Amino acid sequence: MAHEEFIAAELADRPAGQAQLLPLLHALQHGYGRLTADMVPAIAQALNISTAEVYGVITFYDDFHLDSSPPAIKICAAEACQASGARDLLERARAQFDEAVEEVFCLGNCASGPCAMVGVSVVAHADTAKLADLLKKQTDS
Repeated sequence: MAHEEFIAAELADRPAGQAQLLPLLHALQHGYGRLTADMVPAIAQALNISTAEVYGVITFYDDFHLDSSPPAIKICAAEACQASGARDLLERARAQFDEAVEEVFCLGNCASGPCAMVGVSVVAHADTAKLADLLKKQTDS
């Protein structure tokens, strides 16, 4: 589904306007794994706001990622995940993937470490094979 159709479907039962910007950005990022520059004008038009407002919100919040590159890989390095091998996973992931691998602290899945995130998908008991599989699925869509 093209992102214009996705936006229309998300807003079908809601009034247009700036109040829908954050929910729409979350839905788009969850649905596509990232936000792209070509989505910004479609978002602005659908909500009847300026592209500057859309860019401003996207760049203000750390959880939104605006680029056309594949989804980033985040690996939890908090204590529970470290005890499950997160440091080793972090080193192997940085060596294996061309994509940005980011060290983060706590993805909220402590009982299933090491924990990682590809795009917006959380990976329990992560290893490089699981990360590669999920990364491929997200970049193919």
